[in-house]
Amino acid sequence: MQKEKTKFKKDPEKIKNLSIYPLFLNFVLLFISLFMWCQLPAAISNSDSLKKSEVRSIARELAEVFETKYILPTEGKKIANLIRKNIAKGEYDKLVQGNDLAERLQKDTQSINKDRHIVVYYSPEYIKNKKNPELQKKLTEEAQHRARMNNYGFVEIRILPGNIGYLKMYSFDGSQAAFNTAAAAMQFLASCYAVIIDLRWNSGGDSRMVQVISSYFLGKEPEILDVFHFRENNRIEQLWSLPYVPGRTLEHVDLYILTSGLTFSAAEGIAYDLKALKRATIVGETTMGGGHAIDTIIIKDKFVVNVPYAVSINPITQENFQGVGVKPDVNTDCENALSEAHVLALKKRIAKETNQSVKSALKWALDGLPTQPVHLTEAIKKSYAGTYGPNKIVFEKGNLYYLFGPGKLRMAPINEYYFLLENFDNLRIKIVKTEGDVTGIQVCYKNGEVYDYPKN
Repeated sequence: MQKEKTKFKKDPEKIKNLSIYPLFLNFVLLFISLFMWCQLPAAISNSDSLKKSEVRSIARELAEVFETKYILPTEGKKIANLIRKNIAKGEYDKLVQGNDLAERLQKDTQSINKDRHIVVYYSPEYIKNKKNPELQKKLTEEAQHRARMNNYGFVEIRILPGNIGYLKMYSFDGSQAAFNTAAAAMQFLASCYAVIIDLRWNSGGDSRMVQVISSYFLGKEPEILDVFHFRENNRIEQLWSLPYVPGRTLEHVDLYILTSGLTFSAAEGIAYDLKALKRATIVGETTMGGGHAIDTIIIKDKFVVNVPYAVSINPITQENFQGVGVKPDVNTDCENALSEAHVLALKKRIAKETNQSVKSALKWALDGLPTQPVHLTEAIKKSYAGTYGPNKIVFEKGNLYYLFGPGKLRMAPINEYYFLLENFDNLRIKIVKTEGDVTGIQVCYKNGEVYDYPKN
């Protein structure tokens, strides 16, 4: 597709009266219609035998679909020619089981440019159900229940040491209930010094959630996030941030987004857009590379095909992430991304913090982060157990515990000799060794005081 630079203008008549919560969803819907990035969750049916003539007819119709509808006309033509060539060679004639034919057609359609949004399902039962209004209503209700069971994609939210917010999302839902959940999550995080959004296992979803979350981290003045180019009639739709979102915003909060090789579609979109705006630091791995939007086509009432029919072109880079993924600013293994981002967030905040008591607390938080995984043998742990003045450390069920009054606190290693106490942030324990033998401990307090205790 030819990429052209476009001048983007806001329409004040569409913006000026949209600053109250009841109109929130309507404003979201104003910018983009039901524009889904996610793959259709079609039910896969058991295969029935197809006739040879039916197999060829299905393949021919699929070729026509890609030639006329696929977002990249040249690539669509190549896909269509490959399918027609295989029809002429009889490649599909023996694939009379629906699932087998769908699997081969998907393999062929994806082979030209590895577009992971292309999916071919054999699903006559699903298509039949789609045509039944009563059943469709029931299925819609069930889908809503499943979405709620998954908390609309919001699976974890917490505060990390140093007042760094953490939000993990597995998907982007586009319902009003999901937007309400997003608003609640943003309020929980609003007082944090930085926020880390974990999209390492996020498979995408509705781009309206991209719009909503992005808006919390941008100013009140709307900014263009993305431009969607449709093959049909060369139509263009713009995706803007919103001038109003419910509650407090986080435009001055440092933002980090975690990615992996499994981050896909709309999850890639928000990372790419906010990186281009220099609003977020991306930490982790290069993402999967799915930058197309899909339409759902039904063939012969038996096959469902996800056909990419639109492509996003970022207005800043004039490019997208299709086939190449989103490149992280900080390249690190997926499993190390959270700790890496946490360290970056603390260091950045420490560098600009002017309040000395806050800076000391931030340094304490940074000092308590392991620089690498720590694995202590049982023999080492047992050697640390003992009585140190009024302090006692015990070894139980593979763990070390610091006795605290009538209770006990599990000791988690920062390194081989230095331990934090889980769920108790005011002190840490440092093991003291002399010529290889444990001779004492240091009890280190958050206010900077350190007390030495020899081993009894």
